[in-house]
Amino acid sequence: MKLRRSLLFIVCFHIMMLCNAQKGIFEISIIQDGNTINPGFTGDVVLNKSPFKISVKLIKLEGVYLYAAFKDSIYKIGSSEPVPGFDGLPSLVMVENEFNPDQEMVISNEGWAYWYYDPKDETYRFDKDIYKEGDMVTGTKTIRQFYDFASGKEMQVKDVTAPLYLFFFSAEQDKSHNLKKELQRFKLKITWK
Repeated sequence: MKLRRSLLFIVCFHIMMLCNAQKGIFEISIIQDGNTINPGFTGDVVLNKSPFKISVKLIKLEGVYLYAAFKDSIYKIGSSEPVPGFDGLPSLVMVENEFNPDQEMVISNEGWAYWYYDPKDETYRFDKDIYKEGDMVTGTKTIRQFYDFASGKEMQVKDVTAPLYLFFFSAEQDKSHNLKKELQRFKLKITWK
């Protein structure tokens, strides 16, 4: 009986993953001091106050939207609640430097980032090296410092005391990049040792 339930669960899980893969999915992991941390379902990670990397695996997907803040306003919305400002969100995307030369993450209580890879466009917001295999692209963004959009000031990772709240989501888009439907979301809270 237990074996039958386990097999049924495994089959259902794989069918669900295949259905999602047809629409496009993403996976997030953190790399620090050579160790890869997979946040799992809880999305809570404790890091040292030193540079780290966020790895984003895009499967049949151009990119992910990211809200990064030291306040949990977007992070705390429920899983069934709509993303605030969803329809107009592409107009709130802040432009980041190509290839992440400053190794920073923009922090804002009002704007979003869009981390993407388009093979027709030679620029993107990840670090320079991208890993591609079939319909999968993995980009990494090294974070040495944060740029506070409101104040215009930079803050080193070693100086941060507040938790960092990250809210990622992907969406179907039309050719003009208007959002049609949310596909996936993932929340990540980083606290510091």
